[in-house]
Amino acid sequence: MTVLQKTIKNEISCVGIGLHSGAKVKLTLKPAAIDAGITFKRTDISGASATIAAHYDNVVDTRLCTCISDGKGHNISTIEHLMSALHGLGITNLNIEITGEEMPILDGSSADFVFLLHCAGIVEQQALAKMIRVKKPVTVKDGDAFITLLPARDNFGIDFTLDYAHCPTIGKDSLDFSLNCAAYENEIAPARTFGLAKEIEQIRNMGLAKGGSLKNVLIATNEGVMNPEGLRMKGEFVRHKVLDAIGDMYLAGYAIEGQIIASKSGHHLNDLLLKELFKNKANYEIVNSTLEDSFAPAKEWTESVAVGS
Repeated sequence: MTVLQKTIKNEISCVGIGLHSGAKVKLTLKPAAIDAGITFKRTDISGASATIAAHYDNVVDTRLCTCISDGKGHNISTIEHLMSALHGLGITNLNIEITGEEMPILDGSSADFVFLLHCAGIVEQQALAKMIRVKKPVTVKDGDAFITLLPARDNFGIDFTLDYAHCPTIGKDSLDFSLNCAAYENEIAPARTFGLAKEIEQIRNMGLAKGGSLKNVLIATNEGVMNPEGLRMKGEFVRHKVLDAIGDMYLAGYAIEGQIIASKSGHHLNDLLLKELFKNKANYEIVNSTLEDSFAPAKEWTESVAVGS
């Protein structure tokens, strides 16, 4: 199977607010050359315009989101939803410009990013895509939470178990998902980020979630969700955890051929897993990709997104 690198055909922009900062930002996605990879650029920094590669080595914070830095004090946070969309659609090269330190949250899922990418047009490039083939099992743990990466031929899968026993609305749920474009769009992309109503004050006291609202966060109580529209799909909570993991794993630099088994994992363990994987070259090899390469079918999107200046 021949899998080619991909970028977008046209530049496209949107505006929105950061979930944690509450700041309004403009996001612009631009085509990138073969082998350029995924890069972020802060355009609001006078004389510097920090450029940061989307790579696990650049992760500096994993509290409630994934944050990367250029090592000079220039950060970009909450990148996981866009990274998830790029991974889900197989985009390997993209230049991302942003006017602030946090990505726009949009509706709290990756659906609006998928919409933007389709509007820009996804194009193949005349170069083979690479992937990371897992050769040995790798595991990291934190208390009773863990995430394991196993070898798996021609597939990237995630078997995730979520356990919120202290919140009956979320409870314990699991999802075994195998990544391909169509399945990602239909089963993962619409799942929104979530939080517990009883933890909102604590999170805001940490200086986070300043831009959070019922328009971009699914808020759970012991009796149900506070959002008037309710859940978008069965298992939306665990589906969003899978969405996050798909985004965080793309910080490996290439798509991964392997199977993840995770329980109670999050951004912190996702980051530690990549660091553990790359500690030993016996754990992996970089080869030409043989992963699913089908474009997702065209579909009607009802989510609104502010495209333009």
